Amino acid sequence: MRFDHGRRVRDWRPIRWLRSRLGLRRHAEMEASEAEMGNWLRFDPEVSIRQTHDGFEVSMDLPGVGRDDVDARGSGARLTIQGRRTRERDSASEVVLMCARGYGSFCRSFVIPDGADAEQAQAFLADGVLTVFVPREKAARVRRIAVKS
Repeated sequence: MRFDHGRRVRDWRPIRWLRSRLGLRRHAEMEASEAEMGNWLRFDPEVSIRQTHDGFEVSMDLPGVGRDDVDARGSGARLTIQGRRTRERDSASEVVLMCARGYGSFCRSFVIPDGADAEQAQAFLADGVLTVFVPREKAARVRRIAVKS
């Protein structure tokens, strides 16, 4: 490759450059120990929180996590969800070419807004999504007031 002024330019390969800067290896060379991989492939589930008329709904994506591997607790004004996603064991004849899924323990805590009744919270795990519903206290529920003329 040449510019108009005649100087030779090195062939720039951005992926190769990035790998060398980050110390990453090619997939065929990726035989890192589990401890080494665990530092950058941890499991951090995504969460969404919604406010409804009757309460608050916390949804957390937990693919590959069983009902016995997750624990949800409500204490005072705090909701804590913790659990673990374990790695599937590879057989001796298999070679992992790429691994982009995280594994390990997770713990997320959320402050529950005033008026929520954590004692009456319910949790459901279906299709890899944990849904925790925290109802509002009866006195804190929003009530529509009819306007008369």
